[in-house]
Amino acid sequence: MAQVHGLAITRYDLLLVGIGVVLLVGLMVGLLPAVELSRALFVASVPATGGVVYTLFYRPPVPASEHAKSEK
Repeated sequence: MAQVHGLAITRYDLLLVGIGVVLLVGLMVGLLPAVELSRALFVASVPATGGVVYTLFYRPPVPASEHAKSEK
């Protein structure tokens, strides 16, 4: 866990930022005249959905009390 200005940044925070970045890139690509917006957002949603599935089901967050127990 990283500390930035006294705030704890976890892997899950970074994954949420990554999902947003992927969708923003898809939106920017969709604004190009050669690419349809719906196709660009669909393509960007594939890795974003993968990030959500990874975060929620493959490596789900654990409550702080369980995390503290596993570190002992």
